[in-house]
Amino acid sequence: MNIRARRTAAAALTLALAAGLASCSLSLPLRDAVTEGSTGETAEAAAVDASLPAAEPDLAGTTQLLGDVELTEIDAGAESGVHAPGLAVQITHAGVVPTISAAVYEDLTGDALDADEDGETPAEVRAADGYALLVSRYETMDPEWEPRGSAPRTDVVVKSPGADGMQLLSTSNNDARSMGTIVMSVPEDHSPEDALIEIETADARQSVSLVDGIRIDSDVPHAYPGPREVTLTNAEKLDTTFEHWISGPATVQGQVTGAIATPYLDAGRGQGDGWAAPEQMYLAIDVDWHLSESATYDETSIRLEAPDEQVFQPINDPKGLTDVFERAAVFQIPMDVATATVVIESAYRNGVLSGAKLIEFDPIRTELELG
Repeated sequence: MNIRARRTAAAALTLALAAGLASCSLSLPLRDAVTEGSTGETAEAAAVDASLPAAEPDLAGTTQLLGDVELTEIDAGAESGVHAPGLAVQITHAGVVPTISAAVYEDLTGDALDADEDGETPAEVRAADGYALLVSRYETMDPEWEPRGSAPRTDVVVKSPGADGMQLLSTSNNDARSMGTIVMSVPEDHSPEDALIEIETADARQSVSLVDGIRIDSDVPHAYPGPREVTLTNAEKLDTTFEHWISGPATVQGQVTGAIATPYLDAGRGQGDGWAAPEQMYLAIDVDWHLSESATYDETSIRLEAPDEQVFQPINDPKGLTDVFERAAVFQIPMDVATATVVIESAYRNGVLSGAKLIEFDPIRTELELG
């Protein structure tokens, strides 16, 4: 079943779940629960007391007072949730309930129910005519993308006909780890696209359905599955000496020590440019490099070679004032690259002038495997 088919099936489920729900949790994933089917919807829906006060068609909010209701558990998978550096969002449970308590309604709206003509305050609130009450539980966490400590701000809002842009949280407030329950009015014939959590990170927006937990849209589809593990194999090391034009014997030592592959690399590190280009990823190479004597003209270079003979040059300048590799060397490469070779060619002008004798050393190579 494709994504669109699953979303259509999930929309059908929300109608089936309109029955009165008990205080247990279904164990089936939402899309599987659809195939199991549901009976008795008409009879149980009719059992809702029509004299109860109706919630507003634009009702939407978060509450901690709902307690246990029967919701469908949503399994995390490749097509569920949304993520970005510093924040990941998953919908863990969802379903439709026939009523909410007066306390929950007041918690959502800030308004107490009016007493009826007998002076009694209703204990429950039903959905507005033509609407259903959707309940969704969510969790957020820090996915801990590398490099740590450089995550951008992510803002999270709820998008629905009644809550278009309702602020849910922001990582600027250190809200990366949270959980909560959202209750909102949705049309009885709603689709997964009608109720969303949307995140915005570095001008890129992504959304996940509050109905079935499936990712609806992403400005950065190459953000999935996320950072990839990089394994270094056959890492050659440069360890040699030369006669420095002033100081005599000098040493050069260098080796690739690590690498990360990620769809996002913060520009503030002097490396990436935020989100990588579509269908691309960043590959950042860490190099440990030592030269015992200063060299006025350094001509050391680094490149990346792919098995199909593509050659990539770094998109940043890893050099500092005194260090050949003060920063990681960053490459932007296609997402389908599975192996690559880092080649470092080291050379120095042995003198104060640009035309001084060039001293060249054997290149070193490091094989990479990208998970």
